[in-house]
Amino acid sequence: MPWRTALSNAVLILELQGCEKEQSEARAQAALKLTGLAGYENFLPKDLSGGMKQRVAIARALVHDPAVLVMDEPFAALDVLTRTEMNSELRRIWLETGNTIIYVTHDLSEAVFLSQRVVVLTPQPGTVKAIVEITLPDERSESTRDGMEFVGFQKRIRELIGHRKPASDDRRARDRRTIVKSTAASVRGRWSHRAVVRSVGLLGVLVALLGLWKGILVLFDIPAYLVPPPEAVFTGYIKQSGGRLWFHTWITFGETIAGFLAGGLLGFFMGYALAKSRALSDMLMPYVVAAQTAPKIVFAPLMAIWFGFGMMPKVLLTMLIVFFPVLVNTVLGIDSIRRNPKELMRAAGATRFQTFAKLELPSILPEILAAAKTSVTLAVIGAVVGEFVGARSGLGWLAQFSAGYLDVTTTFVAILQLVLLGIALYLLVDVVQKLALRWREED
Repeated sequence: MPWRTALSNAVLILELQGCEKEQSEARAQAALKLTGLAGYENFLPKDLSGGMKQRVAIARALVHDPAVLVMDEPFAALDVLTRTEMNSELRRIWLETGNTIIYVTHDLSEAVFLSQRVVVLTPQPGTVKAIVEITLPDERSESTRDGMEFVGFQKRIRELIGHRKPASDDRRARDRRTIVKSTAASVRGRWSHRAVVRSVGLLGVLVALLGLWKGILVLFDIPAYLVPPPEAVFTGYIKQSGGRLWFHTWITFGETIAGFLAGGLLGFFMGYALAKSRALSDMLMPYVVAAQTAPKIVFAPLMAIWFGFGMMPKVLLTMLIVFFPVLVNTVLGIDSIRRNPKELMRAAGATRFQTFAKLELPSILPEILAAAKTSVTLAVIGAVVGEFVGARSGLGWLAQFSAGYLDVTTTFVAILQLVLLGIALYLLVDVVQKLALRWREED
C-alpha cells in the first residue's frame, strides 16, 4: 500500500488482527530484518527498489508466522539480477524459518534452484503430471546453477512440460504497458527543474497584462470613471485594506469555507454510500444528475426568499455547487480500487471500518483532493452569487454596491480581492494535497 511505510505495511495483518502495537511493531521489525530491510523501516514504497518492495511483501506475509506461505510468481516483474538475488534471499529465509512455501513459477531454473520438490502440472484442466524430487544440497549459491546435476533436473522438467504455447497477447500487452509506465515515470522526474522557469514566465505574463491594460486606456483615451488604471486600483486596494475591505473579505471567506466543508462532506458520504450499494446508486443517481443539470444561480433568489439575507442562503448555495464534483470523484475513487488489496483485507478478516480506514479512504484521497481543488474556487463563486441576490456585506455585495454608485475603482478592488481569495484557497488545498499524498511516486 503506497501510503504506508515499510514497517506499517509489514505490520498491517497484525493490526487487523487486533494485536498490541508494541508487540506488532517488534514482530514486523524482526520480519523486515529477516528479509534484509533493517534500517529501511520508515521508507515509503516510492523510495524502495522493486526488489525491496518484494521483500516488504514477504515480510508482511511472514509476520504472523503462517504454517504455509503461497507465492504466485512474486518476482516475475523484476529484472534478471534482482530476481536472482531475491531467489537467494527467499532460500535463506526458508532455511531460517522452516515454513512450508508453495511457489508458482514458469522459470525452470528458478524452480530447481528454490525447491526440494517440483510439481509439474498439465494444461487445462490442471492436474499433477509428475513430482520431481530435487536432491541438491540445502546450501545453494549461483555456482549451483552451473553444475551438471542442476542442468539435469532442468532438462528432466523441460521434457515433462513438453511443448507450451508462447506468452499470450495479454501478457505481452502487460509487459509493454510496464515499459511505457516506467518511461513516463522517468520523464516526470525531469519536470521539477522547470519550476523556476514557470515562475518567471507567470510573472512576465502578469507584467505584460498590466502593460496591455494601461496601454489600451492610453491608446483609446478611456476615462478613469469607466475603467480605472492599474495604479488607481492598487492605490485603492492599499487605502481600503485597513479595515473595510478585510471585513467584507472575512464575511465571504466564512460563507465559502462553511459551504465548501458542508458540500464536501455531504458529497463524500453520499458518494461512498452510492459506490458501496448498487441498488442505492440505481435508485438515486439519476435524480442527483438531474439536480446537477439545473444552473445553481437560479436557486439564489429562492434561497434569499426562504432563508433571508444572512449567511445561511450563501452557505446552502455554495454547498450545492461543491456537492456534485466531490460525490462523483468519490464514486470513481471507490470503483477504481484494485482487486488485490480488497482481497487482502478480506483474507485478513478486516472489519468494514478497518477496510474503510486502512484501504478505501487512503486509496480515494487523490480523487477527493482533486475534486476539492476544483470545488474550492467554485465555492467562492457560489458565495458571491448569493451576495449579489441578497446580502448586506461580503465582497460580492461590495462590488455590486460600489458599481451602483459608479465607484468603479472600489468595484475593481473587490474583484481583485475575490481573485486573490480564490487563489489563496486553491493554493491551501494544493498544499494539503501535497502533504497528504507524499507517498505518490509522481510527487
